[in-house]
Amino acid sequence: MSISTTLCRVGLALAVVLGAPAAVNAASAIIVNDTWQDGSRTDPAAPTYSENSVDADFDGNVESAWYNGGASTMTPSPGHLLTDLTGASANWTTYFTAEGAEVNLADNGDALRITWQFSLGGVAAPNASQNFRIGLVDSIAGNRLAADGSPLAGSAGNPYTGYAIFANMGTTLAHSTPFQLRERVLNSGSNNILGTATDWSPASLTGITNGAQLGNGGFENGVVYTFIWTLTRKGAGIDIDATLSGGTYNTIGIGTIDANDPNGNGFAFDTFNVRPSSEVGTASVFDTTLFKVELIAGSLLGDFDDDGDVDVTDYLTLVAHLHTDVSSLTPAQSYPLGDMTRDLQLNGRDFLAFAKAYDDANGVAAFAAMLAAVPEPSGTALALASAGLAAMAGRRRKTEFMDLRNVRG
Repeated sequence: MSISTTLCRVGLALAVVLGAPAAVNAASAIIVNDTWQDGSRTDPAAPTYSENSVDADFDGNVESAWYNGGASTMTPSPGHLLTDLTGASANWTTYFTAEGAEVNLADNGDALRITWQFSLGGVAAPNASQNFRIGLVDSIAGNRLAADGSPLAGSAGNPYTGYAIFANMGTTLAHSTPFQLRERVLNSGSNNILGTATDWSPASLTGITNGAQLGNGGFENGVVYTFIWTLTRKGAGIDIDATLSGGTYNTIGIGTIDANDPNGNGFAFDTFNVRPSSEVGTASVFDTTLFKVELIAGSLLGDFDDDGDVDVTDYLTLVAHLHTDVSSLTPAQSYPLGDMTRDLQLNGRDFLAFAKAYDDANGVAAFAAMLAAVPEPSGTALALASAGLAAMAGRRRKTEFMDLRNVRG
């Protein structure tokens, strides 16, 4: 029997004893993180639109420009973006990347997360509308705003793609679907991104597309609300999660959408748009205190060289570093050396985790097949890996024996 095969069998035989390895999370890239510390809402100007992960003006924020349209005013100050409705509908739009640099959920597991934090003044009385609308779309190429105004309408030749929340706003939730997810299905309307309700539909979405209940608690003046919207690539589709929390919203303090679009309404996004369709159907004042956009890059577990696959090179990296002391490193530094569990130890648990990750990426029994074809690891590496696995199994068995003795008295 080959040394590689022996190492594999030792590791896999102890999997039951050692238990499943811990999950590894991908790191987030912050595209926008704005609290308007510079008192400006117009930086960076078109055609740049967004600082896109770099605090270019050194003001402590990563900014995107905001555009005010319709019947409202928009006033920034340190810590606030204050929008005041003056009767009819308004449009508040920001482009969080430049045109051509959209956030693209290209790989399985890639995710886009929006966090919007705001408080309200002059909350409307209970009403049966869905006048509180939020959109996350890929804007029409070349038709972006460069000054205040409402976004242009979509057309068959220049369609918007993406998703929207159609929500009810009042002191009590008075619509049958007061926190509803929809996807873009038509581009026939003349009222910009969110103005035509029939351009949007939940029909092809699965899961929980309405996250709050008719008759439950609504919105309150002065309460800070946090809206978090996450889109995650899942094969040809997108998992869509959204929460709105704060005060006694939905009576329990949170509304939750947990849905899936099996086919994906586009995988590129660059625009966030809010459309309160009337003051009497939403609120008089929206005070935004945080707008944040994150890209959470999906990555293959075990792809230590980050080349898009889990292969023999990654395996040899793990074997070369087994039982190396990485305790002085950070988890981000130890992971490329083979620390699958990011616990600052390179041991048998990482070997087991890698074996599973290899099969997940390449198919059932692919790890064993790879071992049969690769050059043998050194005798030292084999000894360290086998000894480490056996030692951990021994410690687990000893602990379980002591626990059993204590139980029996």
